[in-house]
Amino acid sequence: MTYKVSPNALSYNEDDYRNMMAQNRVAMAIGGPWSFPLIEVANPAIKGNYSVSLHPYGAKPASVLGGWALVIPTVSKNKEKAWELAKYLTSFDTWMTWIEAKGGPMPTRKDVCFAAPKLQDPKWQVIFKTFPYAAARPPIPEYPQISEQIQIMIQNVLLGKATPEEAIQTAADKVNKILGAN
Repeated sequence: MTYKVSPNALSYNEDDYRNMMAQNRVAMAIGGPWSFPLIEVANPAIKGNYSVSLHPYGAKPASVLGGWALVIPTVSKNKEKAWELAKYLTSFDTWMTWIEAKGGPMPTRKDVCFAAPKLQDPKWQVIFKTFPYAAARPPIPEYPQISEQIQIMIQNVLLGKATPEEAIQTAADKVNKILGAN
């Protein structure tokens, strides 16, 4: 805001940044590999005319895993059929078909990542470099509340409502309460 190099990032969401990228209204944005096919569908001319980079890091890169979860409830009356569906949805052939048709999103299988011709694009190769450093979000029911506190923490620093140290302490206190409540 001070240097007028970006729209008000505090007021737009993920769909907004993808649309701005597709419309060539921003020079860069923070996103993930799920964005590639969406940006390219919105603006086919952008394909091959943008690149990606790892986030800056100190000791080692970091990334998160998430977005894909198949669950078979223990009370399911159709566990065998559900398991067959899960095997089909996560199979090499199904993923290869999906990647060929849509060019993404990020496969849940490394063998697909390295075998799919469409994923040999240099931007995907940058994403693959984070594989060894990626960690899943905690599989706990409280995680959405914790994620919200992380977002509030970052927003408070960006808005100048708190120093980074103050924001971290406030978030830690709130997360501890969330975890202690259950």
